[in-house]
Amino acid sequence: PIDHLSRAVTSISNDNLLFDIDPYLPTKNTEVGRLALTFVQLSDKLRFYYTSLDSEVKSRTKELLEKTTSLEEQVKETQKFKMAVTSSTDAIVITDADGNIVYVNKAWENLNKYSSQEALGKNPRILNSSQTPSDVFIEMWSALKGGKPYSSEQLVNKRKDGSTYEAALAVYPILSKEKTLYYVGVQHDITERKMIERAKSDFVSLASHQLRTPLSAINWYIEMLLNGDVGNLTKEQTDVASVVMDSSKRMGVLIEALLNVARIESNTFIIKPEPINIKEMLDNILLTVGVTASKKNISISFAYDFSLPTINLDKNIAEVIFTNLLTNAIKYTPNEGIVTVTVTQFPELSKNPTHVLYKVADNGYGIPESAKSNIFSKLYRANNVKNLDTDGTGLGLYTVKSVVESIGGKVWFESTEGEGSTFYVTIPLSGMQAKEGSRVLNVI
Repeated sequence: PIDHLSRAVTSISNDNLLFDIDPYLPTKNTEVGRLALTFVQLSDKLRFYYTSLDSEVKSRTKELLEKTTSLEEQVKETQKFKMAVTSSTDAIVITDADGNIVYVNKAWENLNKYSSQEALGKNPRILNSSQTPSDVFIEMWSALKGGKPYSSEQLVNKRKDGSTYEAALAVYPILSKEKTLYYVGVQHDITERKMIERAKSDFVSLASHQLRTPLSAINWYIEMLLNGDVGNLTKEQTDVASVVMDSSKRMGVLIEALLNVARIESNTFIIKPEPINIKEMLDNILLTVGVTASKKNISISFAYDFSLPTINLDKNIAEVIFTNLLTNAIKYTPNEGIVTVTVTQFPELSKNPTHVLYKVADNGYGIPESAKSNIFSKLYRANNVKNLDTDGTGLGLYTVKSVVESIGGKVWFESTEGEGSTFYVTIPLSGMQAKEGSRVLNVI
């Protein structure tokens, strides 16, 4: 037995835990037997620990391999991202949560004339030219603090050499567990594009102004003809003069619409807020457009929330918004149709409303699905209304959207072709902010 135990010890010391001792156990009551029994128990425990350890090692090894594979994939993705950012023609800057620059790519260096060494650790404010409207930065940080991306084309940046450029900027917060880790900014130099747009707007404005004078003369002479100031006209002559007058009026509407667009795009329109009772304003607008509606036997209903306060609005701008949507509803609704105007607080039924909601619904022609994405585009008209030969400049909704967004509101719509449309506009209850300018927007 002693020799057997000795061989067992030697076997176990050589990592052979399968050595069987039981067949050779002496009587358990002897010291050697008790020693052998203890050794058997020790051997069993060693086998158990070895098996458990082996299983744990295999499990951990598998887990480590999986993590290594995942890490390798992440490294590859990071390398791809780095290559994309480094070689991008877009100017890219990355800052930490405090706004300190931690990375700029080559395109950013070329655009702003700062080397990466000069930019690292600095704040993007090094590009501040003092020409960017202050509300741009207020809106940007409001969005970013809420974990939302922000974009703007109103920035004017200053390079290291002192030259400036107009920039389109998009900033994206990088979040982890709702905590901001980094901000990624992408910039484009849009100076040339803006110059072209301004030149185009200036041309449109100049051309429209130049057309006004001869058009006024045409209207005046046609009115003289129709009034019999130069003698009585035959029925055929009266019909021809009436057609010329109608065409002249449509041209006048187009000119005024083009002038509005030019003033909006050049940002030269005035905002001069004053206390406005929206109901009284809409009552006057309804009287004006009601003539057109009555010619088509269109019924107009009006629902107003009398709890709404007086709001500081620019009278002309408010009328441009309200009139455009209402005349559109009448224009694109067939005879015997229904138009509903609703004015209420927004969010509706809220104890703390922030905006006034202006809603115009009709049961007219509606907007085709294919046209919905372009409905606010400049000079765009849906095919279904063009085919019906309805009048329109394609500038009304573009004007409404541009103006509404410039005063901090929103505009959207719901529509089904053949069933009608509903347009929504929200305007802050805080009213419009005053803005200097050289021109007023015309109510058409």
